[in-house]
Amino acid sequence: MHEVERRVLDSVGIGVAATKDVAGRSSSAAVVFPSGHARNPMTDREIVEKLRSNGAERWDDARASRIEDAAWRLHETGGIDRLLEGLRG
Repeated sequence: MHEVERRVLDSVGIGVAATKDVAGRSSSAAVVFPSGHARNPMTDREIVEKLRSNGAERWDDARASRIEDAAWRLHETGGIDRLLEGLRG
């Protein structure tokens, strides 16, 4: 798919899901308002699961918990310093 086509589809809320099976065959399908789109927002639980899944190879559970806690407290701290500290180190 060309970049222009992808941008047009994205602008109207259509995503493209691409998969490859164990035999190496590829397929793709249009997904209207994929998870995380403004018209199909993710739940808090889904966001936390995504954070932990994406960081699983990089962060241990304790660090992931600190990052999660810092993200939930952004409104209290008035800044992102604590969150960035967790991401950096």
